[in-house]
Amino acid sequence: MAVRGRKILKDFFSNGKRPSQQEFEDLIDSSVNILDDGYSKNGKDGLKLAPKNDSNVLLSFCPQSGAEPSWVFAINETEDLLIERKKADNHTTTERNTPSLLLTSPKTIVTGDIEIQGIKKGTPVSDKLKESLKADGKWHDITEDLNGMYAMEIVATICGEKGSGEYAVLLAWATQCYGSQKKVKPIGSHYGFWGHKLKLRWHRQKNQSYRLQIKSRLQYKNWKNLAIDCHISYLHKYERSISEKA
Repeated sequence: MAVRGRKILKDFFSNGKRPSQQEFEDLIDSSVNILDDGYSKNGKDGLKLAPKNDSNVLLSFCPQSGAEPSWVFAINETEDLLIERKKADNHTTTERNTPSLLLTSPKTIVTGDIEIQGIKKGTPVSDKLKESLKADGKWHDITEDLNGMYAMEIVATICGEKGSGEYAVLLAWATQCYGSQKKVKPIGSHYGFWGHKLKLRWHRQKNQSYRLQIKSRLQYKNWKNLAIDCHISYLHKYERSISEKA
């Protein structure tokens, strides 16, 4: 049983030659078999990979042909996807219970330092709420009804046209626990007039839930064309339905 290159296989079956049983076996072993090799391709699912034998490895990346893998993609018993760095001692990080990246539901676990070359943003405000986010000096919702315990990071900006002098940026942390001890800690900067500043607050709803709201202190001159760009990152979230008590 041997895996042969194309040139050798072609030579086995060149004109005038009579391939032996071993050479036929080498041809078969050098080809992909959907059942034995654990992968296939179709129009619905694309390329499908499955681990072979007792291994949980799906895919390996090597620095060069014939070298040991440097990175390994694997799937575990609970169907989580693991991206692992192969160590010099031929052990993967999974065997030490510390995969470099673990993709599971509903969370992703990263082991090691993260360096972001770009802008880190949270989740943008929903399209429904985003439509009303104007720098008009009025309060606007940036969340739906919230009932539970929350710790949030908010980044909001207003960026006017070049030369307009209409700019503001806000970084804030907001917490609340079933409406109790509602806190907002802002750090902000603005250009020019103090009315360009941005403000945040918790606002109680009729159903006893709360929404986080934002506004510019005063109406911007070009407010009709100026949207407040807002992104939210949840640092902690524990929710219950409105009917449930704390």
